[in-house]
Amino acid sequence: MIYADTSFLVSLYGEDTNSEQARTLAHQLSKPFYWTDLVNHECCNAFRLGQFRGELNASECEAFLSWLREDQTTNILIRTPLDWSEVYRCAEKMAEKYTPGIGSRSLDILHVASAQWLDADCFVSFDRRQNELARNIGLHVKNI
Repeated sequence: MIYADTSFLVSLYGEDTNSEQARTLAHQLSKPFYWTDLVNHECCNAFRLGQFRGELNASECEAFLSWLREDQTTNILIRTPLDWSEVYRCAEKMAEKYTPGIGSRSLDILHVASAQWLDADCFVSFDRRQNELARNIGLHVKNI
């Protein structure tokens, strides 16, 4: 299974400059994506924030959120629980070792630590630093 961070999933389900690239890659990968509480919260909030900023109207926002819910029922997005104490423990080790050199942000580290804890087959993100961190810890990062 694939761990996709929020930048990738928002582009995949929404409309932005990376959407075409995200859809092409998702089609090529043809595997389900992990859907954690962190990913759920960030993706749903990103669309709601887009509505607040005037980038989406209410019906567009709801359409994107509905698409996310639909793909959870069809197992494209697989709801996956995490052991958060273990994820945070991994994240802290990563932050200590890599943040001084990469400049990783906390939520980015949590995504990478989640992918590692889940033993994801592949990690996808449009975030350069997040991909660098994922590579540094040995995750297979799909080049976008």
